[in-house]
Amino acid sequence: MWSKNLFISSDFPHYLREAVEKGVCQGDSLVRKGVGGVALYVNGAVGGLMTTHATMGVKDPFLDTVYVEPSFDKIRAQGDTLGLIILRTMEEKAVEVREAGINLRARTFELPLKNKLFRLAAAIGLMDADMAGWMRKRTEAAVWSIGPAGFITFPGELYPEILNGGIEALPGRDFTVSPQEAPPLRDLMQGEFRFGLGLANDEIGYIIPKSQWDVKKPYIYRDNPYYGEENSLGPETAPLLYKELRLLLKELPGAPPLPSKTEQAGDVLPERIKK
Repeated sequence: MWSKNLFISSDFPHYLREAVEKGVCQGDSLVRKGVGGVALYVNGAVGGLMTTHATMGVKDPFLDTVYVEPSFDKIRAQGDTLGLIILRTMEEKAVEVREAGINLRARTFELPLKNKLFRLAAAIGLMDADMAGWMRKRTEAAVWSIGPAGFITFPGELYPEILNGGIEALPGRDFTVSPQEAPPLRDLMQGEFRFGLGLANDEIGYIIPKSQWDVKKPYIYRDNPYYGEENSLGPETAPLLYKELRLLLKELPGAPPLPSKTEQAGDVLPERIKK
């Protein structure tokens, strides 16, 4: 529905959840049966602004129509399309689990508040939730497993390369460091299925690889500064969160030993991403 929407709406996830639970219909006809139960929609690593832009058309899965302008028809088409993909995938590749062990590790920790606008907001009392001290923000993270599925949570909008690999360290960056958040978190997880859940129990803003932090001219990626750094606690957020998640993953039963610095992947994409 995009930024000018004045309705209280769950947008396309509503139609996506309806499709998974109850099936996808074309008019009054059921095209694909749902799986029942309760479907949960959870954000992933959304720091890369990977959403359907207002100018991007969405094709109706049944009609020869492409919706460009934000509308309920557009979000229905997007939700139904994603629902069909999920139902088809579950039909072809579903894994049945009758008994599953559950393991959980969680912790709270502090992050330095370096963003000048956020510091001003904290100083005047506008942003006082979970402040652990002078310009320090308390937040949390968790890792858990249910049978063959592993999960990690991050309390904001994580840049996807921290989860999946591909962090860059280009000339002209603000910090002359190699990628600090490597190897990618998904490679450190256990289980056949590995999920990263964003905006989990907190919203601390964008979580940006330190080697990609870019607020000083000349900017690396474009002529103007990016939006992410303006809405982040600061450049230490990502490496500190990454450290906490690594330690939590290590605490899960059966966790492999953590790789050394020399074994960490830098800005090279993992083989699974290349494929």
